[in-house]
Amino acid sequence: MKKKIHIVLDEKEKTKNRQLNRMLVSDYQLIKNGYDGKIISQLMADRPDLIMVGMGKSSTDALSIYKQIKTHQDFEDIPVIFVASSFKLKDEVLALAAGAGDYISGPFKTKSVKARIENQIAMGRIHQSLRQNLTQKTTELIDSQFEIVQRLSKAAEHRDPETGDHIHRMSQYCYLLAKAYKMSSADCELMLHASPMHDIGKLGIPDSILLNPEKLTAKEWVIMKEHSTIGERILDGGRSKLLHVAKIVAGTHHERWNGKGYPRGLTKKNIPIWGRIAALADVFDAMTTKRVYQEPCSVDKALTYLKSEKGKRFDPELVDLFEKIFPEVLIVRKEFPL
Repeated sequence: MKKKIHIVLDEKEKTKNRQLNRMLVSDYQLIKNGYDGKIISQLMADRPDLIMVGMGKSSTDALSIYKQIKTHQDFEDIPVIFVASSFKLKDEVLALAAGAGDYISGPFKTKSVKARIENQIAMGRIHQSLRQNLTQKTTELIDSQFEIVQRLSKAAEHRDPETGDHIHRMSQYCYLLAKAYKMSSADCELMLHASPMHDIGKLGIPDSILLNPEKLTAKEWVIMKEHSTIGERILDGGRSKLLHVAKIVAGTHHERWNGKGYPRGLTKKNIPIWGRIAALADVFDAMTTKRVYQEPCSVDKALTYLKSEKGKRFDPELVDLFEKIFPEVLIVRKEFPL
């Protein structure tokens, strides 16, 4: 099968078009494009092995076309060669400085042009292979990070059996809230996978306090609150963004919008969005779940509480968003029953 070359030329460059066609048509499948806004859709429809962009009278137009191509993620690894009817040092410098693979100028010599084309296609395929390998390694690394988080979360679950289903529901609520808050898809995924670590610091709390069915004494409550900073220490030093976000969640999910939370008494948007989302999701699920120290309340009563704490305990914007996604929250509760 012939390799595909998209040739992008100004309509006025008829002579250059004929020359390239005569030299290349026997060895390559040539697809002609003009200088128009359809270039990206044309490339998408018939992905080439190489793109040749004509440097017409205005190098600005050619560089603009090149920028359109290279800013599209699907064409990052497709090599581009600029073609000029005659050599101009300024154009060559502009083309190569922009990142083009090569610059060819007339008078054209068939063997030289074909050699340059083959060289660029080969380089493009090497880049594609390297990117694919890197993507695979990155995916494996991310998967291993998620596995570490899941295993640490299970460790907390074994310590406190009530935590198991709670972290599944709570992380789903966090994901829904992150989406409603219009966080990026990558950050929504981080919120989903980091939020189960919010109570990892409870691994450092004595059973006599953690599993106490009675109301905690003032001294016991001081110890219980240390789980936020213990969680931060457990997760501190992680190089991945996932563990960094998990550390933030662990350390800030008990902060309050009005500054009356712990451990630092942060206020409003001084509390990272990760912690503000986790705080709301955590409280809602805790209120609607049976615990050693409380009976569950209805989802409606819990929602009413969240609204009453709007601008006090919780970020008011997040409370409004939670109310909007409430039907989705109820679906999560069915998927992860109490």
